Amino acid sequence: GGMIGLDGKIRDAAKGINDSSALMLQRAGFGLVGGGLLALYGTGWWTDEEQKRHAALTGLESTVVAFGIAELMKVTFGRERPDSGKGPLAWFQGGQSFISGDTTPAFALAEAVAAGFDHRWEVTVPVYLAATAVGVGRMGRDKHWASDILASGFVGSGTTMLVNYIHRRREQAAPQLSVSPVLTP
Repeated sequence: GGMIGLDGKIRDAAKGINDSSALMLQRAGFGLVGGGLLALYGTGWWTDEEQKRHAALTGLESTVVAFGIAELMKVTFGRERPDSGKGPLAWFQGGQSFISGDTTPAFALAEAVAAGFDHRWEVTVPVYLAATAVGVGRMGRDKHWASDILASGFVGSGTTMLVNYIHRRREQAAPQLSVSPVLTP
């Protein structure tokens, strides 16, 4: 909620990014998080670590789910985009701003890569910066408010965390039943 109060000021700062630079930020950010996911899968394949390959595939799954949630939230909240001229408080008016359908999957991928590499800082920081670059690019193109991007970060990352949690619970709940013949006198 506090971020909404800063949306106008942050938008003014983001207007200084020209359209081609903003688009480059978006593409580079997506390229880096996507490359990170490929690196995660490739590392699992190269080292024969099923856990890393599974983390990458789960990351794809959570990204699809996060995108679906973002699209549902757009319809639900109907916030107008900054370029509509209606201001940051134009909710429930059929807009498509809240939350970002581009940034949410980027954060879902970033969390998948970070989790797959055990949240080591040398992986986590770059992939989260790359996902943030996608959001900054969207703001630079005047398509999203800063609060849209912040919420996208929470939803994207949170979706991957939730999907990872569900997978772990399901794997732990797998029956540990063993059947073996016993000879008795």
